[in-house]
Amino acid sequence: MLLFDCGDLLAPPLLPASGLDEARERAVVVDSVLARLGLTAAVPGEADLALGAPFLNELAARDGLHLLAANLRGSDGQPVWPGSLVTRAGDVEVGVVGLFSPSLCPPGFTATDPVAAAKAEIGRLPKVDLLVALAHEPLEEDAALAAALPMVDVLIAAHGGIPEPTTTLGGRTVRARTGNKNRFLGRLEAVLGAAKSLKGGLVPLDDEVKGDAAIEASLRAYRKAADAREIARLTPGMLATPENTVYAGEAACERCHAKQAAVWHGTAHAHAYATLEQAGHALDPDCIGCHSVGFRAPGGFAQPAAVGFLANVQCEACHGPGQAHARKPLLPYPKPPPGEALCRRCHTEERSPQFVYASYHERIRHDR
Repeated sequence: MLLFDCGDLLAPPLLPASGLDEARERAVVVDSVLARLGLTAAVPGEADLALGAPFLNELAARDGLHLLAANLRGSDGQPVWPGSLVTRAGDVEVGVVGLFSPSLCPPGFTATDPVAAAKAEIGRLPKVDLLVALAHEPLEEDAALAAALPMVDVLIAAHGGIPEPTTTLGGRTVRARTGNKNRFLGRLEAVLGAAKSLKGGLVPLDDEVKGDAAIEASLRAYRKAADAREIARLTPGMLATPENTVYAGEAACERCHAKQAAVWHGTAHAHAYATLEQAGHALDPDCIGCHSVGFRAPGGFAQPAAVGFLANVQCEACHGPGQAHARKPLLPYPKPPPGEALCRRCHTEERSPQFVYASYHERIRHDR
């Protein structure tokens, strides 16, 4: 089996409060996990590049990982990583080429024409049974790349987005995209010989997938250290309260809107923060914004540990800050009624692929 990645796995886009040292600490943990899983090769993404090429090279050397980028150059104009490698899956020789989209190239790097770089790299490879291109690029660039490289059997691509069904581009190249958030693993099976064929699909990484004890232990240790840092950042006066935010809190809303509050108490929104606690991510800045009210919003709270009375998806998560209204109920509520667009800020296709606004809205409806 061969395992590939197409970028922004070591370092998702950095959060405003995250420093480079903490991003690198996370990358060390993720890299060790990838090594244990047996990652064959990867092309870095622009978020990974923010960690610095020397740091990425240290990780790769430590864990024996192969970073590929045929068309990526450093500030000195020289290649940063090899462009390709040849590996084996049983008796099958597989050539792998890494490509980076010029449209995503960050400062400090340049990306040359990926098609020209790929053709040059493929020309240097020995004869292989299967040719794979790994590309960090936007979805809309896949078709043109596949059309320009008809010799490529498999195009594996990534740059955010939602999972895409495995499909054929240009009449020949099989394209696989698993989306972000690590919710799916793409699986491709090749039948070689005279009747050469490729088939595949997406495998959901849900609770039915048994975890590796060593990997889970390392992730728990990392999360414990990250949580300790978040708690250490909490200084006196930071904990969210009605006095230092523009929010009233669910308890204040309930005083006048008891019927609506009773409906809310019976919804998953009322227990959203508890789900993070159970998963060990209550202080994870990547998660808390959709399980609380006002995270990094004007007049809200800035650090996960400061959540205070704003835990859970309370009334004001949908209706907006209501402290002024709670103090003077005769004043009109300042925010328009919520709608589907607001819900989809958290119920995105990648986080909530089964989300259907009409049916989900019925679960929380409280205007009757």
